[in-house]
Amino acid sequence: MESKDGKMSQKVLKRKCRLTVRKSQKGIGLIEAMLAITILVIIVLGGTSLFAYGAGQISQSKHSRVAVQLASQKLEQLRADNNISIEIPNGETIESIPLEDISYEQTTAIEDFGSYKKVEVTVKWMQMGRQHNVNMATLYVKR
Repeated sequence: MESKDGKMSQKVLKRKCRLTVRKSQKGIGLIEAMLAITILVIIVLGGTSLFAYGAGQISQSKHSRVAVQLASQKLEQLRADNNISIEIPNGETIESIPLEDISYEQTTAIEDFGSYKKVEVTVKWMQMGRQHNVNMATLYVKR
C-alpha cells in the first residue's frame, strides 16, 4: 500500500508543480514588458534617424544639382556671349544668386595663358551649418 500511497503522492506533487508553473506564467511580467518597450523604442528611433538622414541627403542632392546647373549656365553664357573667342576679360567676378531658401555665391575666375584662357566657375552655398561648393572649368582657345 505504501507503494500506492508513494506513487499517489508523487502524482499529486507533480500536479501541484504543474499548477504552480502555469500560474506563474500567466500574463506578461514587468520585466518582459519593459524589455519589449525598450526594443520598440530603439527600432522607432533608428527608423526616425534614418528618415531624417535621408531627407537631409535629398536636400543636399537638390542643392548640388542647382549649383551644377548654375555653373554650367555661366560657362555656356560666356561661350555664347563671346562666340567661343578669347575676348573674355581676365580677373574674378563674384555674384550672389538667391534661390528659394538658399543663397548661392557664384565666382568666375579667368586666367590668361596666351593662346588660351582658363575659365573656372565655383558655386558655393551654406546648408545645415556647412559650406558646400561645386567647381567647373573649361578652356577657351583662339580660333
